[in-house]
Amino acid sequence: MTLLQLAASALGSRRAVKLGGLAGQALHLLKYGDPWFPQQVFLEVGAECNRACGYCPNSSHPQAPAEMSADVFLAALYSLRALKYRGLVAYHFFNEPTLRSDLAGLVAATKSLVPWCHPVLFTNGDKLDLALASALVRAGLERCTVSRHRPYSDEWDARVEGVRATHPRVFKVAGLDPAGLSSIGGHSRSRKAQVRRCMAQTRALLVAHNGDVLLCCCDYRRQHVFGNVLRQTISEVWAGGLSAAARQLRSGVRPYPVCRACTGVE
Repeated sequence: MTLLQLAASALGSRRAVKLGGLAGQALHLLKYGDPWFPQQVFLEVGAECNRACGYCPNSSHPQAPAEMSADVFLAALYSLRALKYRGLVAYHFFNEPTLRSDLAGLVAATKSLVPWCHPVLFTNGDKLDLALASALVRAGLERCTVSRHRPYSDEWDARVEGVRATHPRVFKVAGLDPAGLSSIGGHSRSRKAQVRRCMAQTRALLVAHNGDVLLCCCDYRRQHVFGNVLRQTISEVWAGGLSAAARQLRSGVRPYPVCRACTGVE
């Protein structure tokens, strides 16, 4: 299961984030002026994870701890507000979002400034308890996928089940099969065959904690930067080069080193 498939499951259906055919493209053309404009935005609110799973590049090349500043976060949200953005907004990039003590505040700010969007969360559940879950729901969180990682524990299961039972419409638990993961830019092993046309840029736009807009959600080492939300709007970054990169990858061309070892995103 890729990060993007997790995003789809968080809204209960792959169709929630993968708009189908000409109708979906026409809708994005009307909304954002481009039929291939990203369906999701990932905001890396922190560059740290409390786990080191063997199938994640963070286990062999951990990121230095860092947090997205208020200036970067608000710049990204104001860009989305200008677009009247209606897609998903998530808070991750190989990190654990619940390590931020102000996560509920970030969700509330997202819904306040971009009321048309859908805030979603992906977490390993280690820091999730009923108090945090309830605060997130009050802030406007619409869906949360809690990934059940090995090693399993009775304490984790009981705590997360308590959250799920209290807020069943928002929280769901998903098993994670490492064999189904993409190679993540060649940083991890995968049994998946490389896709001919990669749709990563249309599936999601990635804003790193420092405001850099990266090539895609598999650019773990942040090798390809197309702009920064402190200096440009998301629309400007997209039009200024990222949309051209997306066009190449959709056509089957892989011009970037990180793409050549990656299985890609369908």
